[in-house]
Amino acid sequence: MHGHDSPKSAITSIILAVTVCLSWSVGAFADDLKVRMYDADRYREHGELLFVVDARNDGVPIENLARGTWSLEAAGQPVDMKVKASTFRSAGMPTSVLVILPATPNFSGDEEIADDATRQRPIRFVLEAVSSLKTSLGQSDLVTIHCYDETRPEPVALASNRKVSRLRVPTTEEVDAKCRSDSADSAGGQPRLQTLLLGSIQKWLAKRPSSGREVKRFVVVVFTDGVSKEAIQDKWFRPIQRGFSDPTGGWIELYVIGLEDGGDPANLQALARAGVLASAPVRQDIPDQMTRLAPLISGAGLYSLDYQIEDSVEGQSVTFTIGVDGGGSHASGNYTIADLERKTKWLAIVLYVVGALVGVILLFLVIRLIASAVAARRQRLEEEAEAMASQHYEGPSRGRLIVRDGPATGETFHLLEDLTYIGRSPENEISLPDPSVGKRHASIRIKDRSYTIEDLQSVNGVFVNGQRVLKANLKNGDSIRMGGTEMQFSL
Repeated sequence: MHGHDSPKSAITSIILAVTVCLSWSVGAFADDLKVRMYDADRYREHGELLFVVDARNDGVPIENLARGTWSLEAAGQPVDMKVKASTFRSAGMPTSVLVILPATPNFSGDEEIADDATRQRPIRFVLEAVSSLKTSLGQSDLVTIHCYDETRPEPVALASNRKVSRLRVPTTEEVDAKCRSDSADSAGGQPRLQTLLLGSIQKWLAKRPSSGREVKRFVVVVFTDGVSKEAIQDKWFRPIQRGFSDPTGGWIELYVIGLEDGGDPANLQALARAGVLASAPVRQDIPDQMTRLAPLISGAGLYSLDYQIEDSVEGQSVTFTIGVDGGGSHASGNYTIADLERKTKWLAIVLYVVGALVGVILLFLVIRLIASAVAARRQRLEEEAEAMASQHYEGPSRGRLIVRDGPATGETFHLLEDLTYIGRSPENEISLPDPSVGKRHASIRIKDRSYTIEDLQSVNGVFVNGQRVLKANLKNGDSIRMGGTEMQFSL
């Protein structure tokens, strides 16, 4: 392998470092916001439109926009809406990551490190980068690890769809044992890199997880030096992208960490044409390049936007523009959704008509109820009036009880018999419509022009001029109280 101590190597490293900075412009967005996917399934019935947008500025994720002021335009006109914005990860949307490791001679051999007395395995730096990536991913994200060497016709799986919380990064010994074929060390040669990578990605996508929350975001991370027996086509990733042509089915991202030392720069550029390239001048720089890419791979700058559309936005082809103001203004390019239709119009009309009919019926029932209550009260008053009238004495009187307070206030009851019973029951000669009066509360006996009132063991008692009595003689003008009814005795 190459040494690192000469001035020429130092100059080369500087030039390559500049190349690293320039390489971050590969795959950069023309606009700050890029729509990754949308979901209009709930728009037709509920007016909900979901977007996932990627916010980047010169390839760097723009964070802390969840609390920004988001807007939405359709055909250049503002849309009346409400929006719930959250980061992709906090919205509970997992990411599936494929990591492809090289076990080719440039990575599997030994290399003497200038500042280390021991001999380091180059693959160690790749595995260190994978460990760093693991710490940046969400615990529910899924990770698959494949590896290849220069002789195997297809990649080898080291881990398949493991949740980050259960993922163990392989050791150098495991990579040697599982990734390098028995004939690799003696055969030499170069891998068919493009074929191997396509096979690895297609094998991974064929085993998409079918349980748990549906995965919409897929990320491919390739560690390579670009050395290949076959040329790398600029459009090599196109067949993979065609599998994500449906904008509602999710999307796939590509990140390449390329080793310049002993590698093929032209192939590295071709590999990352559809994604992002981070170039490592030497093997020791691979973990640093992963540190730079980790925020993008983990989903920083991705936002889930759940719009509740108040307007009726529909058409065979509707062009949307998304914007946000949060520490600066950012906007997306035009994004077109086909066959957008609100099917709630007729439903809303039907519901409105049904609601109006129900309201009319309820109003009619209330009016009927009120009318019935008024009629019942009128009949009851008439019956009470007839009952009271039947008790009025039209002949000679031997004495009177005039009601001054209580339910029968204003009524006059005449004493006709020698013995008159007073109480709540209509069987009494004097019936008082007072619930606090007993059924047969008291009696008044007339003898020799003497009037004697007697309490017939009532609960609430009999009071004459404020004093409770069991039996008392009455004189003209006396006040008599039974329960809540007060009467005046008059001759």
